[in-house]
Amino acid sequence: MANSTQGLSEIDAATLKGWLDSQQALLIDVREPVEHGAEKIPGALLVPLTGFDPAQVPAAGDKKLVLHCKGGMRSRKAGEILVAGGRGAVYSLTGGIEAWKQAGLPVQRAERKIIEVQQQVFIVISIMILAGLALGVWVNPWWLLLPTFAGLGLLNAGLTGFCPLLTVMAKMPWNQVKSTCSSGGASGGGCGCGH
Repeated sequence: MANSTQGLSEIDAATLKGWLDSQQALLIDVREPVEHGAEKIPGALLVPLTGFDPAQVPAAGDKKLVLHCKGGMRSRKAGEILVAGGRGAVYSLTGGIEAWKQAGLPVQRAERKIIEVQQQVFIVISIMILAGLALGVWVNPWWLLLPTFAGLGLLNAGLTGFCPLLTVMAKMPWNQVKSTCSSGGASGGGCGCGH
């Protein structure tokens, strides 16, 4: 186990794996539906951080409530929200699903390649920067405000952990995953896809 602050603790992938194997944990994925659809830790339920509502997080009962995301930042933010709402002990997977994969632990992957929302954000920001620079040099210097705006957005995301562009991109139609699961998932009472 790693550090703990006021009801929110961080755990490593090996600890989580042990808890899941012994059915001691309820695992919640706070990434976006398209990310969860692309690859997921088996048994994880989806409750995206975008529009996060603590009431959507199922009661863990006698199990430990563990959150994960891609790298650990979003799960810590969701954990802080839950703890502030009186949810009791909450755990966040240090390093997220990336640390899980680096530990050689299993993930379920979609059959077709899906571009993650975060990667889509990087593509949009790159286009904004390149287009703004080109238009600023060849058309009008005012276009240089576009890459400046993109840079400030990245700075904000880095400092606060919140990216408005990611929130917008997550709501785009191509990033909506339709449910094709049946009831009675691995963790009981859900299908593991958030529906």
